[in-house]
Amino acid sequence: PATMELSELAISVQGPPGRESLSFHMRGTGTAAAVAWEGSIARFMDTLERSVFFLDVELVSSMVDPIDGSRVSVEMRGKLE
Repeated sequence: PATMELSELAISVQGPPGRESLSFHMRGTGTAAAVAWEGSIARFMDTLERSVFFLDVELVSSMVDPIDGSRVSVEMRGKLE
């Protein structure tokens, strides 16, 4: 989403030789009201899963900054096709 800033994207190879699969792990932060942010993340994850490149996208964590409430951190992972 436009309100999200990606801070980390890691891609790794998993599985035994000949049966390897790729997975991803991403972290980011954003600025938005918590309710609007949750909808943005849900739409973002849905968009990833609808693509031919991403599978089994899941939200690892999502946390609103307890000090000012306007920053949100998010962490996702999944598989790459």
